[in-house]
Amino acid sequence: MTLRAYRPEDLETLKQLHGRLAHGYPVPDFDDPAFVVGVISEEQGELNAAAFLRLTAEAYLLMDPDAGTPSERWQSLLRIHETVKSEANKIGLPDVNCWIPPDLEHGKRFAKRLEKLGWRQDKWVNYTYRLR
Repeated sequence: MTLRAYRPEDLETLKQLHGRLAHGYPVPDFDDPAFVVGVISEEQGELNAAAFLRLTAEAYLLMDPDAGTPSERWQSLLRIHETVKSEANKIGLPDVNCWIPPDLEHGKRFAKRLEKLGWRQDKWVNYTYRLR
């Protein structure tokens, strides 16, 4: 087995492999600069596996639950959301993720507000690997 960096000429083979896996999502654009790591595994010169890392961001929201009225807190969230979204777009982030604490998720109110802002809950299960 040989490991090497992804090259654009690998794309057609990756598309074929992706199609055989039938995961139901489009082939990512591996040439997008957000893909910062691409590793190809070859066996006797044939691509048999690949792994990629794409930049994303994790959102943290710290908001005083006692400050102002619920309406004022919502307006504050709207303003900060639009500003952070604009900044993320400026630096080329393809997406932002947030993990909702269980005590907020069980009430569903905060999740509904996120959905109103355009966030969606992924159907895919999330796993985290801590590097540090």
